[in-house]
Order: sequence, then C-alpha cells, then structure tokens
Amino acid sequence: MLKEIQPAKIPASDIEVKLGATWIPEEYITQFIKEKFKLEDKEISAFYQKNLGKWFLDIRGYCSNVEVNTIYGTNEVNALNLTIDALNLHATNVYDRIDDKSVLNKEKTMLARQKQDLIKEEFRNWIFEDSERRKVLEDIYNRQFNSIVDREFDGSHLTFPGMNPTIKLLPHQKNAVARILFSENSTLLAHVVGAR
Repeated sequence: MLKEIQPAKIPASDIEVKLGATWIPEEYITQFIKEKFKLEDKEISAFYQKNLGKWFLDIRGYCSNVEVNTIYGTNEVNALNLTIDALNLHATNVYDRIDDKSVLNKEKTMLARQKQDLIKEEFRNWIFEDSERRKVLEDIYNRQFNSIVDREFDGSHLTFPGMNPTIKLLPHQKNAVARILFSENSTLLAHVVGAR
C-alpha cells in the first residue's frame, strides 16, 4: 500500500543541477574541475564542510594552463578561484588598489563574471553526460528531495440535498467540491468557463 502513494521518480531531464548544490558528491565536483580545466595529473580535491556550509578546494602544487588562465579564467582571477566562488554561490568581484583603498573594477568584474557563468554552464552540460553519473545523481535527488505527492480528493461519496435532480455532477466536478470542502484555506478550480 505504501508503494502506491510513492511519488513518481523524477528523471534527470527534470532535475536542475547547479554548481554549488551541496547534495552533489564531492568526487563529481573534483572530476569536473580536473576534466574541464585539463588538470587530470594534478592533486586536486573538492570537499564540502557541512558545519561551515562552505565548499573548499585542496590544491597540491601549481595549476597553470590555458584553460585555467584564459579560457575559463582572466588575468586577475583564474578558473579555480572562479569555481570556488561559484561553488559557494558568490559572484566574483575584481578590485584595484588606489590610494590604499580597494575600488571595484567594473570592467574586470564583468569579464570575471562572464567566465564564471561559462563555468556554470559547462557544469550544467557536463553533469548528466555520463550515464552512470546521471543514474547516481537521479537516485540521490529522488531519495533526498522527491517526497511530496499531491493530495487527491475523492468526491464520489458526496450527496447534494436540495440540488435540482436533473443535474448530475461528473466525477471531476464532485472531486472539485471535495477539494473545496477539505482544503484548509482557499482553493483554485482552474476549470475553463463552460467546461463539463
């Protein structure tokens, strides 16, 4: 009986995954960074500190190449720093030092944010490319978040004393009345005018 009221499984095509979602396994974030930025030979690992609510990158050694510095990064902010900001849901800002003050450089900030948006888009395209990874993520998502089933109202038992006996309500109309009677606050019946 419990299986009958379980919500339908949500497929990957209906799941929106953003860079920084805390339910994504750390190894997938690490894999994305290594593959996308061509750093497979580097010791890099992404990890999420639950008690701090923050993503971190553990990087051993120097990481510099065209992908990190130019394609996905800028002269001021490389792709790894842009990714850390994206993981922690921060829009990157670039500042200049002028007279011992930090002043936002709007042009460089805009360029850095464009690169950050590119990284986010690449992640959205990459995350479900692999069928095994897609299945793992579907299972995690459905286990953690897919727990709501819309309530169904059954008005088949209702009677309407005093109603014109020539009018016979259809099942969906009785169900709509049941929805009105058993809903706590307000009810929207979005039937088209004149619908039967």
